[in-house]
Amino acid sequence: MTNVKNNSLNLFDYATSELSQDAFLCWLLAHHPICQNEDSEIKDKDISQCAENLLNELLGKHSTELGKITELEIKRQYKKIDILVIINKKYGLIIEDKTDTSEHGNQLGKYFKVVEEKGLIPLGIYFKTGDELKRDEIKRDKIKRDEIKRDEIKNKSDEDIEYTYKTFYRDELLEVLKKHKTKNDIFTSFYNRLDKFEEDYKSYENNKVADWSSRAWSGFFHNKLYKNDRQNFDKFWYGYVPNRSGGFLCFAWEFRYIDKIKVYFQFEIRKVGNTMNPILVVKTSCENKPLPDVALNKIDEYIGKDLWKKFKRRRSDGKTSSRLIYILEDLNNMEYGELIESIEKATKSFDLK
Repeated sequence: MTNVKNNSLNLFDYATSELSQDAFLCWLLAHHPICQNEDSEIKDKDISQCAENLLNELLGKHSTELGKITELEIKRQYKKIDILVIINKKYGLIIEDKTDTSEHGNQLGKYFKVVEEKGLIPLGIYFKTGDELKRDEIKRDKIKRDEIKRDEIKNKSDEDIEYTYKTFYRDELLEVLKKHKTKNDIFTSFYNRLDKFEEDYKSYENNKVADWSSRAWSGFFHNKLYKNDRQNFDKFWYGYVPNRSGGFLCFAWEFRYIDKIKVYFQFEIRKVGNTMNPILVVKTSCENKPLPDVALNKIDEYIGKDLWKKFKRRRSDGKTSSRLIYILEDLNNMEYGELIESIEKATKSFDLK
């Protein structure tokens, strides 16, 4: 039995899976004017206009000239593709819909192959409403498309298919949705939940560090440390790290090398009770185990010892060996400005030449 205490009920607080978001996007796109005829039951012109604007925004990510749209077909879970929008029987718009998960394996390449085998020109959109480091596109360029004849597609492996997925993020979707006023419960419920996430994501700017949620920490990582540096995406890492003690939210950056040992900063955010407990650490890793003490001593020379606390820990997964060598704690007792100042001071003290 569900005990409801919130007077503001929202369907999407219960329908939280990616399949629910798939359903909403299909429902919205099905309101596109091209999908309507004289027998259509749709009376809400705002939703219809929103559907048209959203499709234009998605297609606008690609430079392909599609011409006037005269026919649309929307398919959900077509051969494991989240959403496939067939345009003018010529183009296949693949929408890989993600909330709090990321792409895995070579699923993106496989979907391109599925669409090409259907005789369509694939256009990929990586649609992300959860929290993730922003980038402009996800691509693979193993072979050039003009080197593949259409009848040879079936003979190519998934790994050989060249593809480019343009990214579309939560804030971009909200910009489209908020321009359209409608009283439709489905539309407003979806928008309100997404808007609540975005508000929480930005709440680090106004709340004390001790009051930050995990989503607020994500917003801080992305906007203040990563700074949406899409040109240097590979120099950062963000994600959840599971382990036996419960796991933690992680943000790593400033990857450098000393004597073939990777050295980097890492924020670890662990939930303790109802509070998010943050620490900033310096970590090392290398393929050899254990880590050479000579190299670690060299790292010690660069550290501002008046600021950092020495804390060694070894780990080995059979492939790499890592050690946490310095740690900065008590961040929860800081105000937002103090946290920024402490991070700047800590990173400057670690001045590798």
